[in-house]
Amino acid sequence: MNDERWYEMTERIRDTFKVTRDVEHPLAPGPGRIEEIEFEGPGGRMRLERVSRPVVLERRSHYSKRASAGASEEFVYSDTEMSHRVTFYRWVDGAWQEEDFRSMMPGGRR
Repeated sequence: MNDERWYEMTERIRDTFKVTRDVEHPLAPGPGRIEEIEFEGPGGRMRLERVSRPVVLERRSHYSKRASAGASEEFVYSDTEMSHRVTFYRWVDGAWQEEDFRSMMPGGRR
């Protein structure tokens, strides 16, 4: 989901429902960020979460043939391209349960 669609959806949520939490924090470990919005919807307490990370351009492995030498990986990230993953949760019996949000959107998967 691109930035424009994400902001349209979150603005629609803010206009329609009572928002109880709206935060953004860095992703650990690695580069990126998490955006979360919790709200009271028609089905109870809900949360929409978007994880944004830079696209991995290259993965380099560093290793040694010596005994007890460890291996390490180095990632080269894009400065311009981001990948986004959106997840929808519903509060059920005291815990967040992941659900498919696309089926609830107009024109979404049925």
